[in-house]
Amino acid sequence: MIVYIKGITGNIYASPVFATTKKSWEIKSVVLNENGDGLILLPLLNNSTELSDFNYFEIDRTSPDDWISANDFIGFAEIVENESTIKALKKGNVVPTDNLQCVKRYGLPLPVITEFDIKSERDISIFYTACWGLHDAVIEKFIKTDNDVVIHFDTKWGKHVIITFNGVKEIQGFDNLNVIDCILESEFEIENGRIMWKITNMCTWESSGFDENPYIVADAVSWKLSID
Repeated sequence: MIVYIKGITGNIYASPVFATTKKSWEIKSVVLNENGDGLILLPLLNNSTELSDFNYFEIDRTSPDDWISANDFIGFAEIVENESTIKALKKGNVVPTDNLQCVKRYGLPLPVITEFDIKSERDISIFYTACWGLHDAVIEKFIKTDNDVVIHFDTKWGKHVIITFNGVKEIQGFDNLNVIDCILESEFEIENGRIMWKITNMCTWESSGFDENPYIVADAVSWKLSID
């Protein structure tokens, strides 16, 4: 599991997740501090009353196979089974990483990757994790040329996303962008070497007048992520 964290300096850095609690919106994760030399316990939400004020964003949700459950955490055994480590983290202390094998297994520092391609089901999974399927997103800008389309989205969750469709073969439902309010659900499909992106639900669906879901089919798709 990989997350992007906004540090105290305002810089974004990447960290593996070494353990996490099990409490929905009150979730907290054990991650690297900004210097990369210690572990901290970081709440998902910076402000529990603001569900758009995040301390970190998941990029890859894949959990290691050797994670276990202990002391109300799920994670690496040398973290979650060590009561003194858990106690220190809960107190807000920084736990040194020098002797932790679960830290050494990663090639640190991890790069902050902000540009991605959609070529496989795993690529789609990363997009869904990082962008939540564009849930609540609104289209800020729609640029169409002869064969390409570029769409800028404000996710309303502290992230902006730009999707580029190269070699567009089909496009439907984007003639009147005023009809497309906020997106509730969208999905990618890969078939016969081409990629389809489709809006499957939106806030104004009943009043949109659409008989079919808006969609774009293209030869190649890439996307960029920026965190506010």
